[in-house]
Amino acid sequence: MTDITGAVSRRLNIAQHQVAAVIALLDDGATVPFIARYRKERTGSLDELAVRNIETAVAQVRELERRKEFVRAAIAEAGALTPQLEKSLDEADTMTEVEDLYAPYKPKRRTRAEAARELGLEPLAKIIMSGKAGRLAAAAGRFAGKKGVENIGDPPFPVYGNLDAAYPGDLADDVPKILLSHNPMHWVNDIKDSPDKNIALTLSGHTHAMQIAFGRVSPAVFRYPTWGGMYADGDGHILYVNIGTGEVGIPTRIGATPEITLFTLRAR
Repeated sequence: MTDITGAVSRRLNIAQHQVAAVIALLDDGATVPFIARYRKERTGSLDELAVRNIETAVAQVRELERRKEFVRAAIAEAGALTPQLEKSLDEADTMTEVEDLYAPYKPKRRTRAEAARELGLEPLAKIIMSGKAGRLAAAAGRFAGKKGVENIGDPPFPVYGNLDAAYPGDLADDVPKILLSHNPMHWVNDIKDSPDKNIALTLSGHTHAMQIAFGRVSPAVFRYPTWGGMYADGDGHILYVNIGTGEVGIPTRIGATPEITLFTLRAR
């Protein structure tokens, strides 16, 4: 453990008792101008510049110490911490020295290609690079798929869709699926809390937030508990409800800003 007072004293060539007094005052919440003006008897009449320099040096030394502890723990976890290496870390006075000691043991950053390979996407990448488009759709379906149903809602809206006919369809049941279903009540009634449905994401609309919303508050909640935005259950099902851009009946929207949503999907 670094002697912070001694390290700062050596850096700035200021007596240790003066540095210790300033550190104690700073840690108690005193400001630099206050210390310089009203605590001269404790600091040995250090001026504001000297106190400021101590404040800066203390922050640097403490940050250096935090980094040393991180590096020491990381190397120890890798089973490579030797007494000599630990001694070198203790004696390091700069971040550059610490990073030089850490460099041989630092985990190598994974490339995007390596991450994709770990996810099993290399066969798909090879098909894409081969230019054989006829095989692409079938190959992509092994990794993710999308499904759609006609409206499945609740009265007075008619039910046209049939989830059982669409699921899992031509996709293996272990393939995560994105479902397009207009009415969010379909997710509430048939997908939420259903571990047998491997539908990772459902995209819905329909509610328009009843054309009134103030932040996350809308009267639509009394009709649609999932009226707008993101929802999730405990079984890995996510619903996103887009409140749309149009109007029904009254040609206005109050707070319910028209919405067009862009999704970026990333593997977990």
